[in-house]
Amino acid sequence: MRSAARHALLPSLLPANPGTLILRRQPGNFLPHAHGLLPGRAASSLPAGEYLPPLFSVAPMMDWTDNHYRTLARLISRHAWLYTEMVVAETIVHQKDNLDKFLAFPAEQHPIVLQIGGSNLDNLSKATELASGYSYDEINLNCGCPSGKVAGHGCFGARLMYDPEFVGDAMSAIAANCDVPVSVKCRIGVDDHDSYQELFSLT
Repeated sequence: MRSAARHALLPSLLPANPGTLILRRQPGNFLPHAHGLLPGRAASSLPAGEYLPPLFSVAPMMDWTDNHYRTLARLISRHAWLYTEMVVAETIVHQKDNLDKFLAFPAEQHPIVLQIGGSNLDNLSKATELASGYSYDEINLNCGCPSGKVAGHGCFGARLMYDPEFVGDAMSAIAANCDVPVSVKCRIGVDDHDSYQELFSLT
């Protein structure tokens, strides 16, 4: 849910209230900027003045938001935040000799967010550490994919909305292994668990 990530990234621009999804982030990762807030690492990778706050983004979509699509999206908009397809943490960990295939992208795609999927804290930590060398502007944890392969057999994606304590631990593990903002993609509910209070419990 982009609004959750947006609230996490723009605490000084958006009001905090009991109903706001403010997800875990590391303090000090933001630099003041003419257009709003700029992730710390991005300041060294692009000229000043290139980023707007992440109010508009191209969402992560399997089999769609690959390198080619993102290049096209960047030609359409200089300021949209682009998301990768979900990359499973185990894929990154076990393919570390061929990481460019899964993580490399042209510099012109900044600002860009890597979306990671998984339910193993060790692998999420290792995957984030390996991905840190690619200078993504944000790391996003997938807690929204409803497919049977992911949420069913894989036990992650939307399935993680049943376990907000684990999501908190996962976000801490991800944040501890990168120096950029972290966020969560989720849904407003899962199965019959779609009340305001259940959504609020994710915070």
